[in-house]
Amino acid sequence: MTPRAAGPGPWREFRRIIQGSGFIFACRIAGAGLTLLVQILLARWMGAAELGIYVLAFSWCVLLGTLSTLGFSPAAMRFVNLALARGEPGYIKAFVGYGLRSIGIASILLAGTGALLTWVLLDHSAANRLPLFIALGVVPFFAVLHFICAVANGYARFALGFLPTSVLRPLVFCGLVTLWWSFGPGLRAPIAMGLQASAILIVLTLTAIYFRGFIRGQGDRQISPAEPRTWIRTGLSLLIAAIFTGYFPEIVIILSGTLLPSDELAVLHVSFRIAMLVSFGLFAIDAFTAPEVARLYAAGDRTSLQTVVNHTTRLRFVASLIAVSAFVVLGRRVLGLFGDTFVAGYPLLLILSAGQLVQGSVGPVVRLMSVSGHQDRCLVVFAVALATLIALIALLAPRYGATGVAVAASLDVMLWTFWMRRLTIRHLELRLRIW
Repeated sequence: MTPRAAGPGPWREFRRIIQGSGFIFACRIAGAGLTLLVQILLARWMGAAELGIYVLAFSWCVLLGTLSTLGFSPAAMRFVNLALARGEPGYIKAFVGYGLRSIGIASILLAGTGALLTWVLLDHSAANRLPLFIALGVVPFFAVLHFICAVANGYARFALGFLPTSVLRPLVFCGLVTLWWSFGPGLRAPIAMGLQASAILIVLTLTAIYFRGFIRGQGDRQISPAEPRTWIRTGLSLLIAAIFTGYFPEIVIILSGTLLPSDELAVLHVSFRIAMLVSFGLFAIDAFTAPEVARLYAAGDRTSLQTVVNHTTRLRFVASLIAVSAFVVLGRRVLGLFGDTFVAGYPLLLILSAGQLVQGSVGPVVRLMSVSGHQDRCLVVFAVALATLIALIALLAPRYGATGVAVAASLDVMLWTFWMRRLTIRHLELRLRIW
């Protein structure tokens, strides 16, 4: 991916980013389509109440699995490109080996602690007890799968980086759900969570076999005592931003789990998932430009970096505006696919989409702060955003239900988005303009 600061005009660079993001966007949209399809099947075959139980259990799996990576997944983009710029492939192999060992230990400890708390705190007759146990059991495998894919993205090997998590896992899960419904005795939340766990294990096995053959050819290198401390310190700083930007719906669902009935939680979840289609496009654009942005910043090429940032910001805004406009027109019909109960989520969809539109208009601020080494400055932003989200949900959910949660989520997105934009302009001296 060679930067093109000079050329026949800005449209060529803009078109290059669109074309380069196409594969990633296609993966994300295909995965989102498969996820929505299986959500429709689950909603119609299990009902909103059982879907709410499954959604809460899987949200815990996703959140704890992400925490278990200790930030090695978001840090992979930075350290892989640092090693490539230095011509040290052995550095990457050392980073991957240390990361896998650390993730394995952390994920087992977190999953074990969660299982113990579930056993002690939840009544044996609680409907969500068994799905939670299954979700916790698959946490280590979820964490390893996402770390492997993050390393592949650092190499700009987008097929290995996005196909397993974005396409293969929901595809396998959809197939397993359909087979169970066709031949099984019935579909309930524990069964759905078990099928999701099976899909994760299948995809991880196939991905790990391919990745092992790829990484073994990268050469060997000894780890210096200071390097693990740098990896962990950087990773933990990036982890909070990664969780907030990548798994925000899961955080909202978990915080709302004890405040909303399971059927209302299911409607909120479906509305959130549709609104998050905007973020898939934004993620595709950011993921394609991230390796180039990291290299340009490391090389000190400010002119080329500003060019890439300009076009990325404009493309993000246009993509999010088109998507939100589609939600306004087609939102009720899409929600109706899940069942008549879910059409009530149309106002939630519009509220949540407003936050996504704002996020799309400010540019790739989180990526820029992360690859430039300013990740520590993000800690205060997301710590305040998390505290604000908890307070807003606690204040609004009891009185306004799912609508209050949607308002809280959108306001929180706007808070940290504008704050991150201000920090990016101040510390990186880059312009972030739509036009």
